[in-house]
Formats: sequence, structure tokens, C-alpha cells
Amino acid sequence: MISVYASIDKCCGCGACAQVCAHKAVTMKENEYEFRYPVIEQSLCVDCGLCQKICNFHPVDKKTPIATLVAQRKSNDILKSASGGIFAELASKVIEQGGVVYGCIFERQHGVLRPIIAEATTIAEVEPMLGSKYVQSDTYDSYKKVKNRLKEGRMVLFSGLPCQVAGLKGFLRKDYENLITLDIICHGVPNERFFQSYISDLESKIQGVITKFNFRGKIKGWGDFAYTYTYTYTDIKGKERNAWGCLEDSVYYKMFLASSIYRESCYHCPFASIHRPSDITIGDCWGIDVEHPEYDKKQGGDFDFKKGISCVIVNTELGSSFVKSNGSGLVLSQISLDSVARYNHQLSRPSYDSSYRKEYYQAFRQGKYRGLKKKYYQLEWKQILKSKIYKITPDGLIHLIHIVKK
Repeated sequence: MISVYASIDKCCGCGACAQVCAHKAVTMKENEYEFRYPVIEQSLCVDCGLCQKICNFHPVDKKTPIATLVAQRKSNDILKSASGGIFAELASKVIEQGGVVYGCIFERQHGVLRPIIAEATTIAEVEPMLGSKYVQSDTYDSYKKVKNRLKEGRMVLFSGLPCQVAGLKGFLRKDYENLITLDIICHGVPNERFFQSYISDLESKIQGVITKFNFRGKIKGWGDFAYTYTYTYTDIKGKERNAWGCLEDSVYYKMFLASSIYRESCYHCPFASIHRPSDITIGDCWGIDVEHPEYDKKQGGDFDFKKGISCVIVNTELGSSFVKSNGSGLVLSQISLDSVARYNHQLSRPSYDSSYRKEYYQAFRQGKYRGLKKKYYQLEWKQILKSKIYKITPDGLIHLIHIVKK
């Protein structure tokens, strides 16, 4: 009897093993904490070992990135993106050339919002892929679809988490010149049940049904202190409304940023380094105001920092050629890899495990999102109180307190 993975920290849940099995012997099933893992139906298994052979959850060849760039989309549609809008621009260029784009969307299925990897063949279908989605998406049959599109000769841009990109490459088992892969600098992922329970709790408060959700709206601009989430919902009268909230309103959001509810493998991620499995890596260019203040339009530069700035790490010659050929709608400039990595720890190490994680898992198992919130307030009340005191305390007094502490 074979098993696809050796231990739960060695499985990222990409689903490549399930999609590659011609005998449908491998299915993705939720464990006790509702994270998906592959399970083999022994009566269907022919012991070919293919599911193990194509597993790609391991460090990639240590190749030095070719270039590191700062990027910002020229179009005002940049405000629909979480950072500098580079994915939106590159995706639109692929669509214009008759290509196909894959990325994560939130789709309402069976009464709940599901994060899934979807296919886009029009600009309108790309739009739901924009923005941050702090939850693990289901690749479902997307790898199979990608392979079919590649065989048709279509240009394909596949975007996802680094583990999902690695999963796709393991599934394909060969390189394709018409495939461009793009991964996102990732902290880690909660499972979709955490997210759905959070959305359900929010829906009960607003008395409506949420149809769209974005973890990173730009109502307050872009930057460390502009974390707002936006959503669209249908109220009890059937009217569509837009709303937003801030980081402090969402325990889910705070627990995500604190690395408290990720998948086990995220804390051991082999891709949390500068050596990536994709052609292109993108993320927020945090620290740009410190590293290159001269790039800001206020200082005579070419970038509007308030609208969002992306970092772009070009990992392969294919990625370099792709960016050069399709970057006419972008403002681009050089930046050092060290400058980007300094503000994105995921390029040097995985997220640290939370000491409370197992307690949070258990609380969710017993009481869903409300149980999770209750446990969070029980364990974090000191930090919450400290944060509230800081908010109402004058800056001068806070500075004096720091001096006294020293």
C-alpha cells in the first residue's frame, strides 16, 4: 500500500497527484482540520507510483534570478489590483494575443464562496483574478486544462502560489515554450473552510449574501497602514451594495498576518527563498519609499507610490523575454534583489509557526469562526489592549515610554 506523501508537512495540497492519476485512485479529501490531502483508493490503485514521481514539493534548482524590477501599471485600472497591477497588465496582453490565463477567483458554489483556479479567455474573465486572496485555492482540474491548451498551441499564463506552479510543472513533466508561469510571494494559506466560515459570520452581521470579496482594497491607498478589505453583497431586499472594513475589524485577517492559521506545509515551505519554480515572481514592493524615495513622483520620479508598487523577480530567460515583449503598459525600473528580500521575509525563510496554532485549529473545529474568534480574544487580549492604548495615547507620550524602558 503506497502513500503520496511521507508526512503532512510534506504535502502542500496542490492536487497534482489527483489530477495525474488516470485510474482516479487519488482524491483530495479534508483532514480533521479541513485541509485537503490526497487519499488513495487502494481498490483502484495499480501501484504505478506516478503520484509520487510527479510530486514537486521540494526545493528547486538554485538558479540566480536574472533581474529584479519595480513595476507599476500605467492604466488607472491599477486601483483594481492589490499592488502595482503587473499581473493585470501581463494577463491582458496574453488575452489580446489569443492566449489563456489561469488564476484564483472567488466563485459562489452551492451557497458559499469558493477560491478556485479558473481559466480566462477574455479581459472580463481576468478581472476576478485581480486582488489578494488570503486562502488556499482549489486547483481542481486546472492542470489538465492547461495541458490541453498547450497542446492546442495556445499561449498560457498560469499564475498561482509557488507550490501550485511547482505542482503544474510536476504534472506536465516537460517544458513548453508557450507556457509562462508566474508565482506570488506568499506568506502561507488558511484553508477555504476557515474563509467560508468567516464570510458566513460577516454575512450574518450585514444580513446579506457576499458575492465579491477583496482582501486588499485601495480605499486608503497602498502601503503598510492601508489594509482594508472590500466586498459586494446583496441585501435582504435584493439590492447590490458595496462595503469595506479595516484590518482591526477582522480576526481572520489579523490571524492570517500573524501566521496563526496556515497549512502545516507552509511553515516548512521549500519555495520560501529567492530560488523560485516559476518564470516570474511578483509581490508588493514594500520598502520602496526607503530604498528608492527618488522613484516617487513627489520626488520627480515615475511612480505614484499611493497607487501601489509591484516587485518583479525574473527567474528565467523565458520570463525575461515575456516581460520585455509585453511590458509596454508598465513603468519599470531596476531594484536590487536584496532590497526586495529585505522587506519580504518569504524570499529568505518560511513564516514562523504560531505557538497558538493548534489551539486555534481545535477552536475552529469545535465552534467554527465564532469559536476561533473567542479563542483569539482569550489568548491575545494583552496585545489587543496594548494596541488600543497606543491608538489613544499621544505620540510624544509613547516616545517617552520607550525612553523610560531603555
